[in-house]
Amino acid sequence: MTLFKTVGDGWTPAARIGYYKNMKIIARRKDKRPSLRSVWAAFKETDRKIQAVVEQMKETDRKIQEVVEQMKETDRKIAELSKETDRKIAELSKETDRKIAELSKETDRQMKETDRQMKETDRQMKETDRQMKETAKQMKETDRQMKETAKQMKETDRKIAELSKNIGGLTNSLGGLIEALFAGNPKKLFTQAGYEFDKVYLNHKFEENGQVVAEADIALVNTSAEKDYAMLVEVKTKLTCAHVNDHLERIAKIRNYRDRDWHPKTLMGAVAGGVINEYTIQYAHQHGLYVLVQSGDTVTLATPPENFTPKKW
Repeated sequence: MTLFKTVGDGWTPAARIGYYKNMKIIARRKDKRPSLRSVWAAFKETDRKIQAVVEQMKETDRKIQEVVEQMKETDRKIAELSKETDRKIAELSKETDRKIAELSKETDRQMKETDRQMKETDRQMKETDRQMKETAKQMKETDRQMKETAKQMKETDRKIAELSKNIGGLTNSLGGLIEALFAGNPKKLFTQAGYEFDKVYLNHKFEENGQVVAEADIALVNTSAEKDYAMLVEVKTKLTCAHVNDHLERIAKIRNYRDRDWHPKTLMGAVAGGVINEYTIQYAHQHGLYVLVQSGDTVTLATPPENFTPKKW
C-alpha cells in the first residue's frame, strides 16, 4: 500500500500508465513471482523514463516559450512596421494631396490664362478682320488714286516733253549765243598774251580717213613760218573742271592727227565759259590752259598767275 501510494503522489497520468503496464508484465510471469528488487528496478527504470519525458516536456515548454517570445517579438516588429507604414502612408497621402492641390491650382490658373488668351486672340482676330476690311477699302482708294496719278503722270510727261523741247531749243540758242560771243574777236584777245593769229575756224572738225577724230569750238592758227602755232578753244555755257579735263584729252588726241596743215604746228589750249567759278579758273591755269571769261557784253582773258606756263603739245 505504501508503494502504490508513493507512486501516485505527484505523478502524471502518463507516468501512472507506464507504471501499471510494467506491473502487469511482472504479474504475467507464472514461472516465478516478482521480487521486491525487480519491482524496485522496474520502478527506477520507469521513473528514469518518466524523468526523461518530464525533461523533454520541459525542453518542449522552453522551446514553446521561446517560440512564444519570438512570436511576441515578431508581433512587436509587425506592429512597429505597421505603425511606420501607416505613418509613411499618411505622409505620402498628405504630400500627394498637397501636390494634387497645387496641380489643381496651377491647372486652374493655366485654364484661366488660356481662356484670357483665347479671348485676347478672338479680340485680335476681330481687330485684324476690321483692319483687313479697312485695308481693302484703302487699297481700292489707292488703286483709284494710282489710276488718277497715272493719268496725271501721262499729262505731266506730255507737258515735260513739250517743255524739254522748248528748253532744248533755248539751250541750243544759248550755247550758240555764247560761242558767237567768244568767237567775235578771239585774235585780239590772245594778242594781249603775245600771240598773233591770222586764221580763225569755228566748230572745226579734225577728220582722218573719213572719220571725225575730234572737234574744236574755236581754232586759231598762225600760218607764218616764223610763228607756226595754233590755239584750240573749248567754249561752254557753264565751265567745270571736268570740261577742262576733257579738253586736255581732246588736244592730246588732235596732237596725233596727221593732217598736213596741222601736224607740224605747236598746239596750245584755252577754255571759255559764260559761267565759271574761281576754282575752275585756277584749275585750268594749273594745267597750262588760258581762260576766257565773260564780263557783261564782252569777253576778256583771265589774268594767269605769275608762274603760269602754257602747256604745249
